[in-house]
Amino acid sequence: MQYLVLLTFILTPAYVFKLSVLHLPADVLMLWVFFVWLIFFIFLLVKKQLPEFFRLIKTLDKKVLFFIVLFFLSGLVGLFAGGADRANLGQFIVLFLQPISLFFIANFVFHKSPKSKTLLLNTCYLLLALAGIYGALQYFTLLGLPPAWWGNSDEPKRALSFFIHPNFYALWCAPLLAFLIPDLTQSVKGQISKVKCFKIILWLLGGAGLLLSLSRAGWLGLAAAMGIYLIVAADKKIRKIFFASVIVIVIVIVSVPNLRWRFLLPLYGEKIGCLPLLTLGHGD
Repeated sequence: MQYLVLLTFILTPAYVFKLSVLHLPADVLMLWVFFVWLIFFIFLLVKKQLPEFFRLIKTLDKKVLFFIVLFFLSGLVGLFAGGADRANLGQFIVLFLQPISLFFIANFVFHKSPKSKTLLLNTCYLLLALAGIYGALQYFTLLGLPPAWWGNSDEPKRALSFFIHPNFYALWCAPLLAFLIPDLTQSVKGQISKVKCFKIILWLLGGAGLLLSLSRAGWLGLAAAMGIYLIVAADKKIRKIFFASVIVIVIVIVSVPNLRWRFLLPLYGEKIGCLPLLTLGHGD
C-alpha cells in the first residue's frame, strides 16, 4: 500500500487531463483516487484491519480532527450554497472528499510502515526541487517558457515548470510544500546535519518555483497552511523562524518589481480567485 500512496503523490499533476464520466466533470487523478479507494478497502477487508483503521482515526490529535471537520463542512456549504449541480459535485469530490480520504489512508499506511513515510517525504522534496529549478530556469532565461508567459499587457512573466499553466503548477506545488512543513520544522530543530540541510535547500527550491509562478492564490494557500501549523503544532523556536522568514520574503517581494506589482494589483481593483483549484487557471 505504501507504493500506492507514493504513486498517488507522483501522479498529482495528472489532474490537468480533463474528461467526463457519466456527464460529471472529472480528470485522470480523480479516477486514480477512486481506484486507490477500492484497493485500500479490499486491503482492509482481506487483512481484517478495518476496525484498526477507524480506531487510528479516533486517536488523531483533536485539533487536527477539528480542522478536518471544518474543512469538510466548508466543502458542503460550497456544494449546496450555489446549487448542488454536477459541476459543484465534481469540485466537492476533487477538492474536499478525496484529499480528506487520502489523508486518512496515508496516515494509516505510515502508521503501519514508518519507513514508507520517509520514502514518500524524500520523493516529494526531490520532485519539488526539480520543478522549482526548472521554473527558475524558465523565468530567468525563458528556456521552455511559452511566449504567452514572457510578460505582456495581460499577464506578467510567470514560471510554469513542467505544467501547461502557472496556476496548475501552483496547484500542484503549494499543497506539497504545505504537506512537508511538519517534517521541515524537524529539520531546523536540534543539531543540523547534512541531510537536514539538504531537505531545507530542496524545500526552498520548491518554494522559489511557487514564488516565480506568481500565483497569488498559491501564495495565499501556503501562507494559510503555515498559519494553521503555527497555531496547532509549532513551538516558540519555529514561530521565531517563521516570522524571520516572513520578513525576508516581504523584502524579496518589495525589492523585485515584478513580484511587488503582482502582489499589489488587488489593491488597484484586480480581483483574485480564492484558489487556483477553483479557477482552474483563470483569474488568479
